[in-house]
Amino acid sequence: MTFGEMFKNRRISLGYTVRKFAQAKGYDIGYISRLENGLIAPPADSEKVKALGKALEYKEGSDEWNNYLDLVAIARNEIPEDLRKNEMAIKMLPAFYKSLREKNIDKEEAERMIDFLENSRKE
Repeated sequence: MTFGEMFKNRRISLGYTVRKFAQAKGYDIGYISRLENGLIAPPADSEKVKALGKALEYKEGSDEWNNYLDLVAIARNEIPEDLRKNEMAIKMLPAFYKSLREKNIDKEEAERMIDFLENSRKE
C-alpha cells in the first residue's frame, strides 16, 4: 500500500470527503488530493508529518502511527528515522538488499519472509 492509498483509505474510514477533510482539518483541498494521488511526496518536516498524522486521527506510538511514519518514509525514498538510529536495523538492511538483488525472490518467498518478521515481532 502506498502513502496516498493509506491516506485516502483512512480519510474515507473517518467519514470524510476530500473537501470535508480539508475544511475540517485546515488543509488545502488540492494539497490533500495531490498527496492521495501520489503527485507530491509527504512533507519532510517532522512537525508537518506529525500534524498530518494527527489529522488522520492516529494515536502517536500506536502500530497505525508507526505504519503511517513508515509509509511517509517510503514515499520520500528514505529510511524511517527511528530505524536510521537503530544499529541492528542498519546492519540488516544491506543483507536484505543483497538478497533481493541476487536471489530474485518471488512473491511467495517475499511473503514468507514478511510473515516471519511480523510473527517474530509479536513473540
